[in-house]
Amino acid sequence: MEPGMLALLIFLEEMKSYILVFFDCFRQKYKKILETVNYGLLIKTLLLSNCCGFGDAIAVHQ
Repeated sequence: MEPGMLALLIFLEEMKSYILVFFDCFRQKYKKILETVNYGLLIKTLLLSNCCGFGDAIAVHQ
C-alpha cells in the first residue's frame, strides 16, 4: 500500500468518531423535520436530481 493511502486511512479512522458524533447531533436536531418530510417526495427528488440536475428536480416539484 502507498504511504499516502495508509496516512489517509489512519486519518479517516481518527475522524470517524468525530463524524459519527456530528451526524448523531445533526440527526437529533433535525429529527422533527425528518419525521415530517414526505419520504416519497424526497426520494423522487433525489432520483430526479441524479438524472437531470438538482435545480431541475426542485423546479419539477414546485
